[in-house]
Order: sequence, then C-alpha cells, then structure tokens
Amino acid sequence: MAELALRLPTATVWARLSALPSDAGIAVLQLVARDAATAGGDAASPPTLDAAELVDAAVAETDGFRRELVELMVYAVELWERVSGRTRIDLAEKSRVWRVTIDEGRLRVRAMERYLSLARLPRQPRWREVLRTAYFVLSECRLDAADRDALRTRAETVQASLRRRALV
Repeated sequence: MAELALRLPTATVWARLSALPSDAGIAVLQLVARDAATAGGDAASPPTLDAAELVDAAVAETDGFRRELVELMVYAVELWERVSGRTRIDLAEKSRVWRVTIDEGRLRVRAMERYLSLARLPRQPRWREVLRTAYFVLSECRLDAADRDALRTRAETVQASLRRRALV
C-alpha cells in the first residue's frame, strides 16, 4: 500500500493506493481527509502531489506498458516471418498460443492481430500470451545474437513493467 498527500483546491487529503491481488491491474484508491495541521506537522508524511500529477503519472505508466507490449509482439512476429519464412498464421498454429479461425474461407488470427496495433489493443491485454509468443520465437527460430538480445530485452522490459505495476 502506498500513501500520498494530495493538494486539492479545497483541502489536503491523503490518498491510499493498494493493488488487488490479481492480474486485472485493478487498484483501490481511498481518499482520507486530514486537516492541514496534522498533515503538515507529520515528519514521516508522504510527498505531496497535485491530483492531476497523480493521474498523469498513472496514465503515463499504463500507456508505457501498453506500448511496450505492442512493440514486443510486433517485433516477435516480424522476427518469426523474416527468419522462418512463415506467416503469422503458422506462428499461431505452431505456438498454440493464438486461435486460428476460418472467416469466409480464409484463415485468420484476429486476436493476435489486435496485439499488433496500439489503437486496437484490448483494454485488459493478455500479456501472458504476448510473452509466451516472444519466448516461443526465441526457442524455435535460429536468431542471430543481435536479434535474440533485442527480443529478450523487450521481453524483460515488459516483465519489469509488470513487476512495477504489481508493487503499486
């Protein structure tokens, strides 16, 4: 649980933020009113931020994670197609991470395609599938050292973001 004093136009309040124990990325924000004498006199009081700064920081963190997730997926699919010479449909079939459907006689991987664009990324992305895809490409493709390190670094960046989000 993290505590933070917020300066609002009318008063100073304490915000307590605690994450729910799940993968949903849901946190509970509790605002507790405190008078200025109590809040200002406490030596161990948390730093004070404006409410807008707190919202901006949370949005920036979420946007950064979503961008990292899409970049990892795009890079993994691009590496798969370039190195193996196969399509993303082959990647979905071989990895068994993504569902392949038949639409008007054509094979499609709609769920995977949503993870290749920031605009189409679901509100609650299934980050495990993205990481599983990246690790599948790492294990199945003969990548040169630079591509392998770049893909591994992107996967580790997503995992670090997940750890940061879990600690909130």
